[in-house]
Amino acid sequence: FFTVFAVFFPAATGIMAGANVSGDLKNPSHAIPKGTLIAVAITFVTYGSLIFVAGLACDRCVDSGGGSCPPNGTSTQSWAYAAREAQTIPMGGLLYNKIIFATIAPVHPFFYLGVFASSLSSALSSLVSAPRILQSVAKDKVLNFRWLSYLAVGRGADNNPVRALYFSFAISLGVSLIGNLDAIATLISNVFLASYGLVNLACFGASRTHAAGWRPTFKAYNKWLSLLGAF
Repeated sequence: FFTVFAVFFPAATGIMAGANVSGDLKNPSHAIPKGTLIAVAITFVTYGSLIFVAGLACDRCVDSGGGSCPPNGTSTQSWAYAAREAQTIPMGGLLYNKIIFATIAPVHPFFYLGVFASSLSSALSSLVSAPRILQSVAKDKVLNFRWLSYLAVGRGADNNPVRALYFSFAISLGVSLIGNLDAIATLISNVFLASYGLVNLACFGASRTHAAGWRPTFKAYNKWLSLLGAF
């Protein structure tokens, strides 16, 4: 479950994109809730539809790549261990083909173009927002590291975080050189989950202590829901 979750979860990490660039928005208190909820609704319908499309159009398992499907179509733990040991894991079908949509897409190049576009958009949203957050953390001295003050300096009238951008790019490049997408997905899923948990906990703490600067205008906000989200 957690392996599949880690692979899928990065597709849903754009939920914080609006909040991360709130300083650049004209009316963030109106734009962020509206934009986030609309984006979540559209992606939920899209991903949910793809689940049914894949289930209706694909076989569960197909003998290919030198492997054979488990007897009666049901994989047991003993069969999985034996197949891995003998290197006879099948490469076809919904369970074993990681790019099954490339097979069922009417025009194959569109699948790869779509994957590239979605990956690029996710990467760019993170690469735009992460330097802003890093610059703010450095400027407010949230972490007591002297070298972080170097990243607090911006450029131009908009105080663009160029130094933080280069730093974020270097970290992203280093992680990408791991060369294992499944391992990277697990790594960034843990980081995102930790950050989401802390954001929820911060919201609950600000509400509980009646912080002067904390005035949420979102009508559906509830501090207990934030605490639940943190857990």
